[in-house]
Amino acid sequence: MTATAHTDDLSPDPWERQPDETTKAYEAFAMYRDQGARRSVRAVARESNKHVTLIGRWSSAHHWVERAAAFDADTQRQEIEAWQKQRRDSARRRAKLGQALQDKAAARLQTIDLDVINATQVAQLAREGARLEREAFGEPDRLEITGADGGPIEHAALSAEERRARAAELRRLAAERRAAMPMIERAIREVRSDAE
Repeated sequence: MTATAHTDDLSPDPWERQPDETTKAYEAFAMYRDQGARRSVRAVARESNKHVTLIGRWSSAHHWVERAAAFDADTQRQEIEAWQKQRRDSARRRAKLGQALQDKAAARLQTIDLDVINATQVAQLAREGARLEREAFGEPDRLEITGADGGPIEHAALSAEERRARAAELRRLAAERRAAMPMIERAIREVRSDAE
């Protein structure tokens, strides 16, 4: 991945040729920059067939270590941005697929023929669509409520007021979960009533 400029002025980025840098010194820096984690002045001297003292002088005069670090940071930033874009694109695709599966299940509920597809299969289709959609938005498949440090909830150690607050929180979380999946619940109820 190549680092890109992101400054507003016309001065070159640190990994580009600097105004006071000769072509040969910049070519040597580019070798150094492109060596990655195993950068060394000695390796540049060997590769460029120049004396190590000269390469060391260029490195010091033109701040190779700092410039290479800036290049690495910019390259890493670009890689992270690309990875984040891939994740967003993937989430969008999964959300669309999840919604499409839910739409198919909802449409199928209107014309269900229990001789061809049973109610359980329609409910599974709806659940899978909802799971894909939740996954696309980073929501968990299941909700776990734990006590301190992820352990079990110690009701005996809670005061009456704390138990009421905990119960209210659990009801709130359950209500939020149900509100996020109204189509599935409706589809499952319809499938169950059709099956009976």
